[in-house]
Amino acid sequence: MNRKLTAAVISAVMVFGASPLCRVCMPDASAVSDSIQQTTDAQSNAAARKIKFAVDADLVLTDGTALPVQWEFTEEKSVDIVSIKLNVTEDMLKEALDGTDKSVDDISGLRYKVKAAAPDDLVHTPYSYIKYQTSIRYKYFGADGFKMREFASTETEHICFLDDTVTVNEDNVFKNMAADGIDHVDTELSIYLDKARVIEPTQAHLDALTVGYSPKAYIRLKDGTELGTDFAFSPDEDNVQYRSFVTGDIEAEKLIKILEADAKTIDDFDDIVVRFSTDIPQDSEFGEESTITGLTFSCDCDLKVKNGLELEKGTVTDSASKEDKLYGVKADDILIGDCRLLSGRSVAYREEADGVKAVFTRALEFGDIENFSLSARFGIIDAEVVRQENKPVISKGDVDLNGEVNVTDIAMVASHIKGVKPLEGQGLINADVDENGEVNVTDIAMIAAHIKGIKPLV
Repeated sequence: MNRKLTAAVISAVMVFGASPLCRVCMPDASAVSDSIQQTTDAQSNAAARKIKFAVDADLVLTDGTALPVQWEFTEEKSVDIVSIKLNVTEDMLKEALDGTDKSVDDISGLRYKVKAAAPDDLVHTPYSYIKYQTSIRYKYFGADGFKMREFASTETEHICFLDDTVTVNEDNVFKNMAADGIDHVDTELSIYLDKARVIEPTQAHLDALTVGYSPKAYIRLKDGTELGTDFAFSPDEDNVQYRSFVTGDIEAEKLIKILEADAKTIDDFDDIVVRFSTDIPQDSEFGEESTITGLTFSCDCDLKVKNGLELEKGTVTDSASKEDKLYGVKADDILIGDCRLLSGRSVAYREEADGVKAVFTRALEFGDIENFSLSARFGIIDAEVVRQENKPVISKGDVDLNGEVNVTDIAMVASHIKGVKPLEGQGLINADVDENGEVNVTDIAMIAAHIKGIKPLV
């Protein structure tokens, strides 16, 4: 089914809404008791146990390319575990490389592709998703059948829409087979059914899935001003956990041209920052004044340096605060973060000193960059829309925006004044109860008087 259907349409045709499973999957959070929660977990797990897990695999080469293989997996299923097994020999690896210019030494690892297929009798929507865990075990044997070594990966959690595929990677599992005298490798992918859950999204989360995101890059100068760019972001990945966007390779000279068009030079350059705007479908059932909560975001810059240099390390930025914030479902220019084009990065290079070639490192310079690309990712797994009709009335003194004015609001204002935890957005506006443009002890006194009933805030 098309996952781009609007949440409103899905809500209207939710035939599963009357089923026992979905009534317990979507209760009001404030009314959930321990016994109901246990029932929810049990029925979510019962649904997960119906899932059919299909597995394919790719060989991953040292240059990053992947080759699909046509190998026969065997499956063993117990009460709590699905075991997908495969015996790999060197001949099988050579056959998979037939027609290429690669050898077994060029193989890095194995990439499992696991599809969680929903059976016909499991009622679900395009937005139903599953959580489950896997681990992989490898056993290496010599020609005489003697086990030489084994190792197991740690358990990894996966989240995907039903009928979607996730990848499970392992590197360096087939390297040096001949040199080590290895005849074959037994692999076993374990899927833990006792920990698996099928999740039916709430209506608030369905609303959030329809929100659109549009990242845009700006050049920030050392004086704090920003210059707009035409660096185009395209959708990269769209799944239950996040929406992802990337640009193509951007030549370093393009950044210089933008600076020159504003009579600036690279000496004026500070960094590239990414901002985003949100939007909702025109036929959405929630208003433009609604907000979205549970959203996280991050940005990154991937660099390619010139020949003779090797990038030593990079950085990734994400939202400055992990607190639960509200953002408008229709808003512009929300800051994601700095891409750190130069800061925190270094390059390695070889140079001859006293007749001996040595490796040196230094800070990355702009002239070292051949091109770069930008990415932006929005974490939506916990995102929910707070509909306009459900939003608390925002009033003076209501700093935490919960629809009430109490001692918690006083504590938050005091923390702001002391510099411990600054307020921002609507909370900061509501804290300035005397509307003089400052938040100080006078505002605390007025809020306290309101709470005691001495002088209500107007």
